[in-house]
Amino acid sequence: MVEEGNARWRDVLALGPSLFDRLSRYILNAGALLEGKVKQPETRAGRLKYTRLMGYVAVLRSGGFGALATALPILILYFGLLPFFPALNPDGNGFSGWNVVGFYAALIFVSLLATVLELFLLYNDAVRYAGKMNHATSRRIDEEAEANLAIQAALPEGLTKAALGMVKDRAPKYGIDPLEKGSKAGAAARGVAFKAKVLMINALMKQVARRIFARLFGRAAPRAFVEWLLLPIYVFWNMIGTTKVMNELIARANGPEAAAEIVKQVGWENEVPPELRGPAKFAIAQHVMATKAFHPNIEFVLLELALDHDEEQATQFDTGNLSEEQRIQLAKFILALPHLEVRRVRVDDALWAFIGETLSDGERDAWRAACKGYIHRGVPF
Repeated sequence: MVEEGNARWRDVLALGPSLFDRLSRYILNAGALLEGKVKQPETRAGRLKYTRLMGYVAVLRSGGFGALATALPILILYFGLLPFFPALNPDGNGFSGWNVVGFYAALIFVSLLATVLELFLLYNDAVRYAGKMNHATSRRIDEEAEANLAIQAALPEGLTKAALGMVKDRAPKYGIDPLEKGSKAGAAARGVAFKAKVLMINALMKQVARRIFARLFGRAAPRAFVEWLLLPIYVFWNMIGTTKVMNELIARANGPEAAAEIVKQVGWENEVPPELRGPAKFAIAQHVMATKAFHPNIEFVLLELALDHDEEQATQFDTGNLSEEQRIQLAKFILALPHLEVRRVRVDDALWAFIGETLSDGERDAWRAACKGYIHRGVPF
């Protein structure tokens, strides 16, 4: 009897790793077949549409991973373990004492196994899509231009960080400290609090859902059936998180092109006039300090303007000697910066006052609409 029991345990334990390996290989291979070769659309509108399509596929796949992570513990526990050890069944009459401990120990183990698999698949998928978007949006560059080389070098790293959820770059660079107007300890505390809040909400939501369904059905339905009913909730939760990651990836992958076009439309394609270098660097610095992070798209603008070496000009905003045309260029530049990020960013009050003095309401609205049309939909200026 002891040998027979040990053999059963060996069979159960062997089921987990084998199922993990088979399912992960199947999903990754199926995904590769579905995606096929990555294209490089000719127009910005085409590139935006194509990268959004990648994002939609990634969101759907994340839903599949959530379904897998929910189904795996149920399959292993209720259809793999409990048939061999019926005393552990929570729907049975003998479910008490050590049987309760054994059931929950097994539940925790298989849930951890499913979570590891889910995280592996989600992060692997996000990093793969970061690479695909980088390839799909790659542009021909002038290899003799230092700014273009710097942008091309920075883009893959920024995409990979976004795929892994590391979206905040708070390190000082180019003479700009993102946390100059804020507390470094406070920023770190907010980051930890945000992650803790996400984890708590995630855990709380699952527990509340379990209790609701358990009370709804009581003993009228098997526990496994109640667990299956929770599957759509976990799928939806995964899809929400992946949508946020993909939106950031899309913005970053298409960021270099957007940065270059904004600079061109402002009128600084060849170079920034000397008297505008200080105000332009100041506007970028104020934007970065307002968001308390260096978004890659803002960094691309700074590199396009070759302002990465003008560290001493980060605090200058002297507009007294500017011509009317230069004031309009600067006002448009300041207005365009917030649209390069996924989130909404408020323009500094002093800079907003300068914009109000320089551009009429109609000019301001027309320019912002043109920026949003190009950045988000690829509509030419």
